[in-house]
Amino acid sequence: MRLPRPVRRVLVLLAALVLPWSCYKGEGSFVPPSLPRTAESWLSGVVVDGDGKPITGARVSIPGTGATTATGRNGRFYLDTPPTGPRLVEVDGADATADGADRFPALRLLHPVAPGKGDLARVVVLPDLTTGTASTLALGSPLASPTTIDATATAGGRLVLSAGVVPSRAGATGNVDVTLTSVEVSQAPLDLPAAGAGVRIATRLLWVTPVDVTFAGGSRDLELANDLRLPATSATELYRLDPVSGTWNLVGAGVVQAGGTTIATSAGTLPGGGLYAFAASVATSTTVTGRVADQDGRPLPFARVCAEDAPAVTCDQQGAFTVPTVAAVDGSGAARNLRVRAYAPLGWSPAMAVQNTTPSGAATDAGLLGLLTWRVNGVRVLAVNRGVSLPDRRFRVGIGGLGVSGLTEVDGSLDRRDLPLGFGRAWTGYEEAGAMRTPDDLVREGVGDYDFVDFEAFVRSWNPRDLEAKDQNFLLVVDADYGGPIEGARVQASANTTSRSELTEEFGSLLFDNERFQDQTASFGSTAPTGRKVASAFTIGYIDNGRVEYPLRVARWPSPGAYEPFGLVDGALTGSVGGKDRRLTVQPLRYDNDWFDVALGGPTWVEDMPRLVDPDVAGTAYLVGLPMGRAAFSAAEGVVTGGVFHPERFGLVEGLVVTPGTRQALDLALAWPVDTALAVTSLASSLDAGYAVTDLRYRLALSDASGLAVDALPESGGVAIVGADLSFPVPTLTGTLAGRRYLLWAAATRVAAGATDRQEVLLASSGTTATSPGFSPLPRITAPAPGATVPKDKFTVQWTADPSAAWLELELSAEDGSDDRYWSVVLEPTRTSFEFGPLVNGAVPILTGGRSWTLTLRSARIDRGYLLGRSDVYQASIGNRFSIPAGHMGIQSRSSTSIAIQTAP
Repeated sequence: MRLPRPVRRVLVLLAALVLPWSCYKGEGSFVPPSLPRTAESWLSGVVVDGDGKPITGARVSIPGTGATTATGRNGRFYLDTPPTGPRLVEVDGADATADGADRFPALRLLHPVAPGKGDLARVVVLPDLTTGTASTLALGSPLASPTTIDATATAGGRLVLSAGVVPSRAGATGNVDVTLTSVEVSQAPLDLPAAGAGVRIATRLLWVTPVDVTFAGGSRDLELANDLRLPATSATELYRLDPVSGTWNLVGAGVVQAGGTTIATSAGTLPGGGLYAFAASVATSTTVTGRVADQDGRPLPFARVCAEDAPAVTCDQQGAFTVPTVAAVDGSGAARNLRVRAYAPLGWSPAMAVQNTTPSGAATDAGLLGLLTWRVNGVRVLAVNRGVSLPDRRFRVGIGGLGVSGLTEVDGSLDRRDLPLGFGRAWTGYEEAGAMRTPDDLVREGVGDYDFVDFEAFVRSWNPRDLEAKDQNFLLVVDADYGGPIEGARVQASANTTSRSELTEEFGSLLFDNERFQDQTASFGSTAPTGRKVASAFTIGYIDNGRVEYPLRVARWPSPGAYEPFGLVDGALTGSVGGKDRRLTVQPLRYDNDWFDVALGGPTWVEDMPRLVDPDVAGTAYLVGLPMGRAAFSAAEGVVTGGVFHPERFGLVEGLVVTPGTRQALDLALAWPVDTALAVTSLASSLDAGYAVTDLRYRLALSDASGLAVDALPESGGVAIVGADLSFPVPTLTGTLAGRRYLLWAAATRVAAGATDRQEVLLASSGTTATSPGFSPLPRITAPAPGATVPKDKFTVQWTADPSAAWLELELSAEDGSDDRYWSVVLEPTRTSFEFGPLVNGAVPILTGGRSWTLTLRSARIDRGYLLGRSDVYQASIGNRFSIPAGHMGIQSRSSTSIAIQTAP
């Protein structure tokens, strides 16, 4: 008799949370360290560029108070427990980025800070200085001749300095690059002062940077395009966002020039850098109303709205807004094109929408502004093992269609903000001293007040077979990237339309009645807000295990930004030889098996780093981004032959402590020649006969006594075949490298007879001679043939493969960017065929007609780790297809073949 669904939901949650404790082996205390209290008040805000892209790594502070932070991936910052009252808020984008090739200024603004959790009244918009126009001026010396910085084409304005003007910056000498850029008036960081009479209208905002440059002597004039459409000879005011006081100050006047196209200052006394706008008043105004909603049309309470030349307003509980007094006409009396911007409120992921509207009498309806945004809260993870917190452990936290990763701090905690509201799961998995370590991953739903949800992850030794329930499988179906639980995935007993099936609960779990040695398939279809659809299935064959994990591809929600928070290192390579090619490799803190994960194509854990990651360095100077926490970077120099890099020397810097939004100066010495051979005996004899020596590549890392691994050489050529051995160029382990081990990944890749074949091997060695079990044999797909057309509803794949493998992986994928389909299969190594066909009724269909597909077969051997020596290697591995990455599984070698096929229309 089947239990009612609500009862089964409770049992599944109990299995997720209680069963792990029933298997506890007495390894340590149940009382872990505790997470510290979170801040009860903060000031938040969002920093973006002129195109609305989030700026990551901008430093935000309240000068003189010690309150400082940096913007995250989505451009949002949180200043915890700030002092209250009117406060200067400084936003410095000098070491930040939005797309990796930009440069931003700094500003100060005076803003009220109230007790509790508050947001800036406006989004801070910083212009990209690389799109502006610049001129280099000597500091402290009068200009010998007139200088004009003409940014008419890029920013709609220009700066005219007469001979005798003296540029200065406090405490600075040498030269300064003065740059002109602009943003729209609706992107002002602070409301412009109200007009004394009528309604104020203003030009675009011209940035003169650096904002702390000052001018003295001579004549200093500013010209801007007459966006106001005032008639010639009309008078205007000139306002400056003062870089010291953070307020708009009246600093001069302007006059519309003959012809009416420009406005120029009339006194020639521009004080220096800052943010400028010419302003005037008109008599006719309108009230602008509208609504702000999310992508599903639901009202967004408390969203912020900025209309041109008007104070920012906040939506009510129904998402409705009213901007009471907005100029309806320009300086010529013609109706204006009003631009209205809506921004997501605190507690929602940052998003912006722009609406252009034409004033309509005394009341103007701007309509509906829809934002692609979702409710968010924070997540805190505490990693504990045997009553002791675990620093430097890599966690993945998945919620909804998004997720984050990070490294725990010295107290074992990890904080991440702005994750989607919903059920989530925190993961860590690693192999240590022959045992698998993993947390009891608790699932919780966020409370929705943009505060924190806590995961207390009690990490312990784990037997993959411990969670067996009588005649049932405990299943976890999760997002393949971050492990977020997937609700509504369909799990079926076999791949046919008559088998029984059930749906996973909110937390991605299911107690599923099983029959031993059957195949089981989980499937799920998802659609991103952008419209991209993903259909994914994952089959595990011959199940005889109480716990099974199914990682499924899901449609990703739009990225909240291009980069993770980072720090910068600015320096140069020393010991370089002219005429060579160079590579830089940036890396976070990694242990040996983490490095093997990356070498096998797994997640880098750096996510999307900015600023020249793994670049070709043309010269010796570099500016590289480093991930938060502890980091390292290395450089290799050599020659490129036939498009392949061959290293000759390398350098390494490690142990860097990085905080976001900071820059440090550090040179890197290419101190070690790559002049030694690492000989791996008999390895060439296991290489498939069809490979040539030019098909071989390798990567090298160095591991210290604590197990920390750092990259030394990027993917390189230069491998030699010496009889039955393979020889790899490496540095000698002397000096500060003494006592380390070589970590090697080597691979041979070729395309032949319509198939892409690859053999990979991993090894560690403390000396220059190493042994290895060798490459595993290449699998062969015997049917269908490369390029074949197969039936669209059902076809069988047949193969020959390594019978000594730990498992086989079969993957079928079709991608076109709008409707992507994936089917992954994990099988015991004795299997020689699998049928792709229709899934159970109600499941998302994977196969479809008229599509091009990639079919890949992969086999893996292990030689270390918690699986080694077990009699049930395959069954133990299927319980951890997500939680334990490939490198931690103990993979020694992996071989694969891939072909292209089509399904009939």
